[in-house]
Amino acid sequence: MKWLYERAQTHKDKCFLNEFTYGDVLTLTIATAKRLAPHLRGESRIALWAENSVSMAIHIFALSTLGIETVLLNTNLTEREVTEQMESTGVRTLLVSEKMAQVLRTQRGTCEIEITDVFSSKYRYNQECRQYLCFSTCGLTGEDRQYLCFSTCIDTDFKDSSPIHIDGDFKGDSSNSVYRASITANNEKNTSMDSFINRCCHLGDVEDSVDGNTNLRWNPSDETVFCIINTSATTGKFKSVPIRWSQIEAHVKASAKVLGVEETDNWLVVLPMFHVSGLSIILRTLYNGTRATIREKFSEQVVLDALDTEDVTIVSLVPTVLQRIVERIQAPTLRAILLGGEFIPMPLLQECVQRDLPVYKTYGMSETFAQSTTFSIQDYPNKLASVGYPLEGVTIDIRNPDEEGVGEVWLSSPMLMKGYLNKEPIHGAFNTDDIGYVDDDGFLYLLNRRKDIIISGGENIYPKEIEDVLYGMDGILECAVTPVSDPKWGQVPVLCVVTNCSEEDILQYLLSRLAKYKVPKCIVYYDALPKNSMGKILRQTLIQQILI
Repeated sequence: MKWLYERAQTHKDKCFLNEFTYGDVLTLTIATAKRLAPHLRGESRIALWAENSVSMAIHIFALSTLGIETVLLNTNLTEREVTEQMESTGVRTLLVSEKMAQVLRTQRGTCEIEITDVFSSKYRYNQECRQYLCFSTCGLTGEDRQYLCFSTCIDTDFKDSSPIHIDGDFKGDSSNSVYRASITANNEKNTSMDSFINRCCHLGDVEDSVDGNTNLRWNPSDETVFCIINTSATTGKFKSVPIRWSQIEAHVKASAKVLGVEETDNWLVVLPMFHVSGLSIILRTLYNGTRATIREKFSEQVVLDALDTEDVTIVSLVPTVLQRIVERIQAPTLRAILLGGEFIPMPLLQECVQRDLPVYKTYGMSETFAQSTTFSIQDYPNKLASVGYPLEGVTIDIRNPDEEGVGEVWLSSPMLMKGYLNKEPIHGAFNTDDIGYVDDDGFLYLLNRRKDIIISGGENIYPKEIEDVLYGMDGILECAVTPVSDPKWGQVPVLCVVTNCSEEDILQYLLSRLAKYKVPKCIVYYDALPKNSMGKILRQTLIQQILI
């Protein structure tokens, strides 16, 4: 966590996460590492299961300073899936928030967790606001696992009741550089944290000892794994993506060149931090020395209130979210809306252009640590169908193209992972499994995921093409085209839709704009399409429901 250490020198009193300054976050990171260290002896990798919060970010930072890889788990997982992912990634320790601990208690029924207050009365911040640590050697499966639980309460009460003050300055990168801090609790006299932190921390090859046996690592190598993100866990067999510091650094630098950095930047975090989309915001903010406003989860009103009252300048959203609030966005300080995570309806983009909203369309994945391409729709209104221009260092190769130049999208970049956990390493470029093409200006266009292409009577049908056309029809709120087996044609398209429009009107609309073989053979109506935590439509779920 070299960046955190350095930013606390240069931006000590500047807000970093919500109302917590860079100095606050460093102090809490050290304290949290101290608290966790005795329970993590011999651990090189643990799992973290928590909702968005400042405390979640601090625990991720603390684990990094202890030299521990963090496996970030989707909060929508079941207890069975949590156990499966722990076993697959070789993890025996699960760190959870109080909220997720309660989820496990509910799911397991008989799971009893002993809560222990880690802070003695000497160091408690106040009676109502404590951080808790609990563990059980019986764990989740009856095997030799431990279960650690933390509170997210610092998000609300800690700052006002127990502000943190910096007592000294950093001394640069010298092995003798010293960081000292104290806590003011309930307006009483300062209590030195020296004994709590145990020793001063410093930068060096062998960093400061937390308790005589555990070292704090502030300057990890480029190849050190910061975290592991599991992909597609809610829709199929997951894959584990190790994220290294070299990927992170390449991404945040390239992103800063495209988006720019302003001193007053405040990035709203409503996308989940267990996902690369939310986590990358925290790390971009840290690298840039700016501010992030974290909210536990998305709701329309949460986003609108934050845009109205928190001086937010940047926000990352998914299309389904923006679609519901686009007409109500009034944010004079907003300079960028990053939009990705799912195919974006053309009518939504056109409305954003008309409303002069500063939308940046993006394309990326966990394997490349967030976006690989992006562009401003206001700067390139003639490229709305594109997913963007490659970020610095990103190379796009279209392989096995057809006569129109449409083929497999392969990526290579310093942001690319070296390979999935426990799988063969990647040599050279990475197959995204997307189908698309690159225009003469270097902009990438996606037609579909390869697995989603419908082959009907030998003809390729791209669901995205049908969906884009249909979103131009008044009254279409959500739609997705999926395949079903057909004895004559092999596969035929089926339309899943949220609308009050009649089947006859929909079919007539599509027949007037598409070849007949592309028009869905059946229409299924929904109140809302199933989605994951990122707002992506769960197409496999739709297929299973149709088959039933």
